[in-house]
Formats: sequence, structure tokens, C-alpha cells
Amino acid sequence: MRRFFLLSLVIVLFPMSIIAANSYENIFHTSPDKWSEPRIFHQPLGYLQGGFDKNFLISDLTVLELKLSDSDKEHRTFSANSAYWYYIPEHKNKSKCRKGSCAIEMYIYNERDVVKKFTFKNIFKSSSVLVEWINEKIIYIEPWLDASGGYYILYDVEKERIIQAESVRAGGKIFHLWSKDCNKKGNEDSCPK
Repeated sequence: MRRFFLLSLVIVLFPMSIIAANSYENIFHTSPDKWSEPRIFHQPLGYLQGGFDKNFLISDLTVLELKLSDSDKEHRTFSANSAYWYYIPEHKNKSKCRKGSCAIEMYIYNERDVVKKFTFKNIFKSSSVLVEWINEKIIYIEPWLDASGGYYILYDVEKERIIQAESVRAGGKIFHLWSKDCNKKGNEDSCPK
């Protein structure tokens, strides 16, 4: 009976000790003590504060519903094949957005009768949403929700679907916690173990 108890204890506690020892490996590819400088790191969307679904919305507009002025049309960004484009209107209330967070809209056209409207909610102090064409049909989109992070999306314009999305975090604070200075005498308690 005692052997069974000890074996059961080992079976339960051993995996838990491995999980605890590797808890930082689940957050980082390499832990910050191996970084030579602060960096941006990525995590699954589950780590995103406030949730992905609450901060991002996709809706459809007909081409006729999207009324772009001639000036707006000049600010569209075309794909390499010049067939598709995206457009982000200038925010109408910049002073309000500088003080807090606001929503930013983005329109994506792919030669169909429907234009995709992306609404990014709670964008940090009207920071521009980073958007770049990766190739003729895939767009990289990165909105930040606060000073420490946001998320990124890889969007396939032709298939009208998200290929990948992850949260993006600024690793400056974490790097400094792990930096060599935290090991100075008297600061050992502030260093992550």
C-alpha cells in the first residue's frame, strides 16, 4: 500500500514540478535572461488583455456604401499586383484619442462587390495601426492596445480570412527584471526565478 501511495505521489508531483520549472518556456521562446536587449515577443491570443473578440470586428460593406472622396482614394495602399487595396481614414477626433483609446477603421477591397471593414477598438492613444502588404494577397496588421502590447493579424485578402493572429508584447520591463542588475546584492528578490 505504501509503495502504491509513493508511486501515485511521484506520478502526480513529478509532472507538476516539470510544468512549474518550464512555466517561462510557455511564455517565451527563450527566457529574457538570454536576450541581449529588450525585444517584442508573441503569445497566444488568450494572453491578450480584454480579449481579442472585444477589440476587433470584421463587417461587410457594399462598394456603393463605401463613399470615398477623391482625396481618400489617393490615400489607398495597393497590393503589389495593384488589384487590391486597403484604406485607413484619418481619425476625426485626434485630441480625444491622444488622451485615451479610440477605434480605428480599415477598409479592404479585393475586386468583389463587398468591402471588408475592420474595426480596431481601444487603440492606444491613436497610435497608427501598422499595416503592410506581405505579398499580392496577404496583409500584416498590428494594432497596439496599450503601451505594452496589442496583437497582429495575417489576413488573406482573396480568401477573406485570418490566417494567423497572436498577441504582441513589448518585452522592455520583463527584460529589465531579468537583467544582470537585478542580481546585485539586495535585489535578488526582484529577479524572476
